[in-house]
Amino acid sequence: MENNNLQLNNLNQSIELSDKGISIAQQVYHVNQLSPFRLHDSQIDEWAQSIEEIVPNLEIDDLKFLIRCFKTGEEHYDNKLGIQNIFTGLRNRFGRKYMKTQMVY
Repeated sequence: MENNNLQLNNLNQSIELSDKGISIAQQVYHVNQLSPFRLHDSQIDEWAQSIEEIVPNLEIDDLKFLIRCFKTGEEHYDNKLGIQNIFTGLRNRFGRKYMKTQMVY
C-alpha cells in the first residue's frame, strides 16, 4: 500500500521545464486541441520534456509552422498518433534537419 502511495505522489509532482520546454508545451497544447482525446496539462508538460530530449535541435519556429500545417490540412494529422504526429511531421516537412538518426532515443 505504501508503494502505491509513493508512486502516486511521484506522479503528482510537477515537471520543471526549461524556457524552450515551456515554448514546446505551448505548441503541444495546440496539437492537443486537434485530438479527440485531450491530454491533461501535466501530460502536455511530459510530452514537451520528451520532445525537447528527443529532438534537441528543434527550432520553435519550425514547430509553430508544422502545427499551422496540421491545422490547415497541409500536413496530415492522424488522430491515432496524437502528439506523436509532431515527430513524423518534422521529418516530412523539414527532411534532413529532423531525420530519425538525429533524434535522441
